[in-house]
Amino acid sequence: MMKLNAGNVSVWALVASLALAGILFGKSATSVFATCSQGFHWNGQQCVPNEVEVDECNEEFTYDNQVDDNRVLIDTINTGASGNPDSITVTAKSGYQVIGVNLELDDNNTSGWDVQLGAGDLSSYNPQGTDIEDFEVIVKKVCEQEIDVCSNLDGNQPTMPQGYHYDNEDQCVPDGTPAPQPTPLSCGSDQHLDAGGVNCVTFAVPGEQVGSAGPSGQVLGASTMAKTGSFAESLNLAIMALGGALSALGIKNFKKASKKA
Repeated sequence: MMKLNAGNVSVWALVASLALAGILFGKSATSVFATCSQGFHWNGQQCVPNEVEVDECNEEFTYDNQVDDNRVLIDTINTGASGNPDSITVTAKSGYQVIGVNLELDDNNTSGWDVQLGAGDLSSYNPQGTDIEDFEVIVKKVCEQEIDVCSNLDGNQPTMPQGYHYDNEDQCVPDGTPAPQPTPLSCGSDQHLDAGGVNCVTFAVPGEQVGSAGPSGQVLGASTMAKTGSFAESLNLAIMALGGALSALGIKNFKKASKKA
């Protein structure tokens, strides 16, 4: 009976060991043979998303072989049985621009690139009908120009935010904000606002011309006499005539009085 019990214990111990080994092997196998979906990778424990590198605006990238990625499609075509390709196709992807294509042609020993092209895609380009020994394609990340209609607000506003409007200074302010009132001008004691209420001007003195004050306080260039033909001039002449007549009469009476004496 003791031998039978010892045998059962041995069997159960063997089963437990095999189960534990299976669990450990399963975990190890999962780590080695795990397959993740496209765009993911195995980090030793689970599938995690791949890190996406974001290209900066106007950043340039140079290619010297066939490629089909998120920036550009470059395909070379060889119409012959063997040898170098004789034509090339270059197409920029969305958000990118081809800014240069340089070609090195067969049987041409000149220094530098034999063909240098500017911006633009190429479609089955065959410059001289000869083989292309080498090439270089340059593409650039192109970003749309951001439009911000409210430069005084944080962030980018391509359109007027709801509940905002422009004030008198073209600033975006919340609706209901009172418009700023202009500061009134303060003029001196001898000045007043002009008809438009914009400038301070000096009070004009009737009969005087505008000019600089002279040493005696008179305005230079201004006449101290009344204008010819004015009422004041006529009055002065009348007073002078009356005074002359009275003076003559007084002198005559004085002479008569002297003779009687």
